[in-house]
Amino acid sequence: MKRLHKASRPNLSFIMLVSFLASFAVARIFTAFFPSKVLLFQGYHVHHFWYGLALLAIGGWLGINYSDDHTERIAAILFGVGGGLVGDEIGLLVTFGDYYSGLTYTFVISLLGFAFMATLFKRHGREVIVELLGFFRLNVDLYVGLFLAFVS
Repeated sequence: MKRLHKASRPNLSFIMLVSFLASFAVARIFTAFFPSKVLLFQGYHVHHFWYGLALLAIGGWLGINYSDDHTERIAAILFGVGGGLVGDEIGLLVTFGDYYSGLTYTFVISLLGFAFMATLFKRHGREVIVELLGFFRLNVDLYVGLFLAFVS
C-alpha cells in the first residue's frame, strides 16, 4: 500500500483514544448489567484485565512491526481497546478487590485530560505558549500583588 504523507495520515492517537473510551464504557456497562457473568478457568476468575494486556501487546507489536496505513489503524484500535479494558480494572488492581473504586474514574479523567492537553500542544503548542507568555507579561503586576497579598 502506498504510504501517505504524515499530514494526510489519520490521527492514530485519536483513533486509539476513541477505542479506549468505547471499550471502557462497554466494560463498565457490561459489568453493571451482568455482574455474575464471568469467565472461569479451572476455578479461577479471569478478569478482562488479561484480555486488555493481550490486546495492548498485539496492538503494540503490530504498530512497531508494520507501517502500512491499514495495519496502523488496526494497531491503534487494538491498543485503545486493550488500554480501556486495563483502565476499567485499575480500581480492582490498586485496591485488591474494589472494582467500583473512585480510583478508576480518577485514572480515566486524568488520562483524558493528559491526552487532550498533549493533542492541543502537539497541534497548537507554539500559539498557546505565545498567548500565555503575552498574557503573563501584561498582568505580571497583578500576579505579584496577589502573591504578596496571599503570602502576607
